[in-house]
Amino acid sequence: MKTIHLLQHNRNEPPPTIIEWGLSNNINIKVINLNDKDLKLPESNEVEGLIIMGGPMNAYQTEEYPWLIDEKRLIQNCIKDSKKVLGICLGAQLVAEALGAKVYYTDIPEVGWWPIYLTDAGKKCKFFGSLPSQFTCFHFHEQIFDLPKGAYNLAETNECPSQGFVYNDNVLALQFHLEIHERTIQNIGKAFNIYTRTGIKIQSKEEVLKGDIYIPENKRYMNAILTNFFI
Repeated sequence: MKTIHLLQHNRNEPPPTIIEWGLSNNINIKVINLNDKDLKLPESNEVEGLIIMGGPMNAYQTEEYPWLIDEKRLIQNCIKDSKKVLGICLGAQLVAEALGAKVYYTDIPEVGWWPIYLTDAGKKCKFFGSLPSQFTCFHFHEQIFDLPKGAYNLAETNECPSQGFVYNDNVLALQFHLEIHERTIQNIGKAFNIYTRTGIKIQSKEEVLKGDIYIPENKRYMNAILTNFFI
């Protein structure tokens, strides 16, 4: 059975959609919680595929989260060794940084259900398959990244010109959250009062929860991407 290592930054953000996809495709999703006291990351030669999830920290908070140093090293080594690497939100930012791109705070955070638009490269991307050129998905980020040198920009929003990229056919980065699950959005909704920033692209708790109508199609898109990328 093929094993894909999944790096989880936040216990409140489990990846049930990805685990369900793995079960249906005879693939073991080995979840590594980076906050575990006895954390031990694998070496790149032990990794068949790597998924890096989102989280509340940023890519540069190595003093608060010292395990970020080893995580970044693993990502860099997996990319160098041509392993399949998928980064989501914070994971996408860490992948962008590993490829030499700048990660920084945006003036307009995107939090909630907002439309996303595929670029010409995104419409042709074999990993995206039959994704529509425009769809609504969940966003929860205050930081964005520049496009790494040699990468192809796959998607954008009005405020974020690079919402995803592909690099060398073995690296895929998605700033947005197609993996959102019914349980996940409920957890986010319960904790949403901790988010105190306001802005033109930050939805209310009620709007976030109402967006669960988009989850079924988002899961289909995520499953298609996982299949096209890892199988």
